[in-house]
Order: sequence, then C-alpha cells, then structure tokens
Amino acid sequence: MKVLIMGSGGVGGYYGSVLFKNGHDVKFIARGEHLKNINSNGLIVESVTSGNYTISVDAFSKVPTDFHPEVIFFTVKAYDNHQAIRTISQYLSEETTLVTLQNGVGSADLLRQKFPLNNIITGVTYVDSFVSHPGHIIEQGGPCNIILGNQFDPEDKTVSLLHKILTQSKINISVSPNIQIEVWNKLIYICALSGMMCITRSSMDSILNHHETFEMTREIIQEVYNVSNAMNLDLEKNIVNSTMNQLKKNSRNIQSSMQTDLFKGKKIEVDYLNGAVFKFGKKYGIKTPINEYIFRSLSLHNA
Repeated sequence: MKVLIMGSGGVGGYYGSVLFKNGHDVKFIARGEHLKNINSNGLIVESVTSGNYTISVDAFSKVPTDFHPEVIFFTVKAYDNHQAIRTISQYLSEETTLVTLQNGVGSADLLRQKFPLNNIITGVTYVDSFVSHPGHIIEQGGPCNIILGNQFDPEDKTVSLLHKILTQSKINISVSPNIQIEVWNKLIYICALSGMMCITRSSMDSILNHHETFEMTREIIQEVYNVSNAMNLDLEKNIVNSTMNQLKKNSRNIQSSMQTDLFKGKKIEVDYLNGAVFKFGKKYGIKTPINEYIFRSLSLHNA
C-alpha cells in the first residue's frame, strides 16, 4: 500500500515507521531539523510496543510529484491544518483515502469540506509517543491503539480494508460504528489531562493529589459530558468516574504533548480541545466555566 504520512511527529512518525517496517511504501512529510536528520541518519524509533529500530525512509518537505498515495494519514497538530491541506491538495486523486488521527473535534468535517470527493475516515489513537529530538521518536508503551470509523458513511468498506492492513502490520486496531462517540471519549480525557497540566504547569500526579485541582479536573470532565449530552451523543453515563480512574491509574507516568509544546514555546492545541468544548457549550446553551477559563487563559500563549 502506498502511504503518505502528513506530519511525522510522535503519532505519524511512529505509525508510519511500523507500516514501513511491515513492507508498505511509506513517504514521510516533515520539516526543519527533523526532516534533515531523518534523511541523514534514518528515522530512529525506540518503542516499548514495537522494539527499537532505525529505518532508512524517504522524507520530504512536500509531496513528491511522482508519488500517488492510496492512503494519507493526517497527523499534524490541528493549528497546522490549513498549511497541511495546501501541501497535500495537489496530489490527491478521488481514490485517495484520508485518515485523520488528530486530537480534538472537527478534523474530519474540515477535510470533508476541503476534499468532498475523497473518502474521509476518522481515527482516534491512544499512543504515548513523541519526538525526543529531531529524527528520533520514543514510544513509551500503554494502550498504543487506533479506533477507526467513517462518520459520513458507517458502512464504508474501506474501514474494514484498513483494519485488515493495520492488523497485519501488528498495529492494535478496532472499528467503531459510531466514531463520534470515540472522538468525544478521548476529548473528555485530553481536555482534563492537557488542560490541567498546562494551566497548572504541574504533573498529573501532583494535580490529582491536591484536593482543589482534583475537583477542578473532575469539573472539566463533567462539563464536557454535559455538552455531549446536549449534542445527543450517547456517551457512557459513568464516564466521569471512569475517566478520573483512568487518569489516576496513569498519573505517575503520563505526559501531555500540549504541555510539552507549551514548555518548548510552540503553539498549543487548546482551541481544539477546551476551546472547542466552550464553543459547543455556547452553541447548545451549556455553561462550561472551567473549560472557558483554561481556553481563555492559554489562548494568550498562541497570540
């Protein structure tokens, strides 16, 4: 399968390397020192799940004119969406499938708006991977899985084909008949994790071991759940408790990529996480004061 990885960071770089290692024709889009080091030294991967390896791959700043991908994994940070869309737009045929593996909500809708003739598949991934330094990706273990679905066509047979291909490449993959629920399940988790770690500049372990910040974390989750109810999404009724339990279970080892970006002075995705909850809350008449506070406070970082 011909695969283009649009965004070769922790998520795209890791999954792309696994597909490459299992015999697929994978091209990587990267930039800066990351691009330079991949082409000079190969893509170095240290992975609890897949082992340690270095692969000699083709990485580019733009899509090669002679490469016609069957599948594009869209894994850039949400704030880079428009630039990434320009990068891939000239190289799509109507047969190209786009799979978005982004955090937050709205990615599939944006791709559908820009590429109405293409098959758009939404993916939700739980993977603790990051670029430790240019050309070097670390995956630290944990669930390390992808959930796929087509919100526009739940009967889409391409989802089953991708499930087969990714399974053969030893990627933990499942299919959801209602992928929007999976998107919001992760949104609840990420809004609490990234929102709290960024606003407090603290570890999740410290946050959950202090009464006031513990309760604030719980309030974030409750607000997201309230908005999902107003949107008639059928999330589990116990999701507030189960998400808190999941955060507590992982609190000593978990890291927020948004906090990492914050500390490095990079842009952060708060607009697409807590900011999205605030905006949907306004639309549906649901108050979200904690998510609004986090969004408004952290928006200064991107100004």
